[in-house]
Amino acid sequence: MTDFKYRGFFIVSSSDRVAINSAIKGDLDTEGGENTFTNWASSNGNQPATHYYASSVLTENALNKISAIGDIYPTSKAWIWVDHPTGSQEILESVLGETDIVLEKITMSEALAEEGLQIPPQVADQG
Repeated sequence: MTDFKYRGFFIVSSSDRVAINSAIKGDLDTEGGENTFTNWASSNGNQPATHYYASSVLTENALNKISAIGDIYPTSKAWIWVDHPTGSQEILESVLGETDIVLEKITMSEALAEEGLQIPPQVADQG
C-alpha cells in the first residue's frame, strides 16, 4: 500500500522560488527539495521567468507541511487532489480547507492558463 495518496500542482513567483525550495528541502524532501521548482513560465513564454511550477505526489504528512509553507508565501498557488483510491477528500478538506489551496484536480496547461502563464515554446513543443 502506498503512502502517496494525493497529488498537487504548484506555481510560485520567481522572487519566492529559492526560499520555497529551501523550505521544501528542510521540511519535505531533504534529498532534493532544493531542485523542486526548476521549470519556469512567464506571461509570454519568454525570459525573464516570472514564475516556476512543479507537480508532486504527496503523503498525508506532506499536506500539513504544505499548508504551513503556503501561509508563509501567499503569492504561491496550489491545487491538490486525491490521487489514489485510499486517499480521503475529508482529510484534504480538514487539513487544507481553511487555506488558499484549491482542492481540485487540474492539468499543468489549465493551471498555467488560469494564472496567465506560458511555458517556453521549445518545452511546449516537447509535450
